[in-house]
Amino acid sequence: MVRYESGRGNWNSTELPAEEIEDLEYRPVDLRRKREVEYIIPVQALEAHSLFAKPDHAQAFANYLHSQGVRFSEDPDAIQGQINILVNRSTPWDTFVALLNEWKRQYAEELAEPSMHGIGGSNGES
Repeated sequence: MVRYESGRGNWNSTELPAEEIEDLEYRPVDLRRKREVEYIIPVQALEAHSLFAKPDHAQAFANYLHSQGVRFSEDPDAIQGQINILVNRSTPWDTFVALLNEWKRQYAEELAEPSMHGIGGSNGES
């Protein structure tokens, strides 16, 4: 039997054969870091998928996109103090959103790559 809490004080239980239970590694979430990136919201546009982020977050997310082989460019002048990351539409919208959510999860678990100054090459396109 597995007993779990699905909300404060709301306990549930279920029974499964032992071979169907999978061990998961617990990774604590830094709630400050989780809240820190909540402002980053994806936007679906005709030309490209887009999001705006502060430079440190944009750099860390750009590094993550590079590691995933995603084509994108950056516009550092789109909104004062933020960088617009434009993801090529060859990446499906659902994939883009899933990548952003996965990066946010890793960031909150402090597994995201440390940010570096500057976004990189001339226009960041890969």
